[in-house]
Amino acid sequence: MNQHLTRGLGCIAMLFLLASCQNYNALVPVLEGKPAGGVLGSTYLSHTQDELSFEVELFAANHVGSFIKNLEPENFSISQTSLTISIDELTFEKADEENSYSVGLLFDQSGSIQTTDPLNARVEGGKVFVESMNSGDEACLAKFAGSRFNLQSDLLSGFTNDGETLIPFIENLAGNEGGGTPLYQGIEGLIDYVSTNASNTSNKVVITFSDGGDTEGGVSIANLIQKAQREDIRIFNIGLGGGVNNQVLIDIAQGTEGANMFVEDALQLISIYGSLGKLLNGSAEFYKLKMKARNTLGPWASGGSLQTNIVLDLPQGESITYPIKISIP
Repeated sequence: MNQHLTRGLGCIAMLFLLASCQNYNALVPVLEGKPAGGVLGSTYLSHTQDELSFEVELFAANHVGSFIKNLEPENFSISQTSLTISIDELTFEKADEENSYSVGLLFDQSGSIQTTDPLNARVEGGKVFVESMNSGDEACLAKFAGSRFNLQSDLLSGFTNDGETLIPFIENLAGNEGGGTPLYQGIEGLIDYVSTNASNTSNKVVITFSDGGDTEGGVSIANLIQKAQREDIRIFNIGLGGGVNNQVLIDIAQGTEGANMFVEDALQLISIYGSLGKLLNGSAEFYKLKMKARNTLGPWASGGSLQTNIVLDLPQGESITYPIKISIP
């Protein structure tokens, strides 16, 4: 090829990349995360008419996604005034079975994101996650918006263990929101893709992010959970704001042995995604709370459930909300 033409094409490519970078920087300012957390598991222990005993495993991460230590029982409370809660035991534990993972990252790009995440914190969070991948880890990227999820058009990148190659696809999410929320279709479609294409067959995960409940239907929650169980895929859900259906997201997470995370401020997404790598590879640090609940509105009964929020008040004045659900057999 002519040397001058080669140089010319190189200059054009450089100008294009520079323009893209400037456009992204205009859409996404420099952001700092806020403390956040999630529920890794909740277990029914026993009940009488007066008292329900249960156990919750949860994590707390600081503004850069590092796990917060040295919390005390008095830092935790229940937001529901009809409940009296006591913490019988609080322990801080560390998982010690590190494994590589294959993860499908699923991002909500519906129109409401323009309001709930105007600074594109989900984008910065996604970049933090892929930049923390180890050599044995791999990730693929998909989004959902509009009236229907279509794997051919909504799968943005196949599996790769080079997180840097995913960054342009993640950055392109900024400013490209619009349409409905086919959340369940998106989860189902990514389960299919991960089950067929993942290399780490013993540690497969789909991570969803959404700011609202599913609006398009077409997939039942029971079938979604059964499919994930059949394919041995855990689902980690991240919900943003008051529009999410926390109870459904909890059911999906619990039914697939995954995790559920809720954030009230989009900047908490940066901290959540910063901690996800350790949650996936089995090196997370978390709290285990053994608790008892008394309900002033009536007795505990088989077939019922406790649905409430645990609130963590941090010494610096910030708080983290943990929606939980304990089903009584």
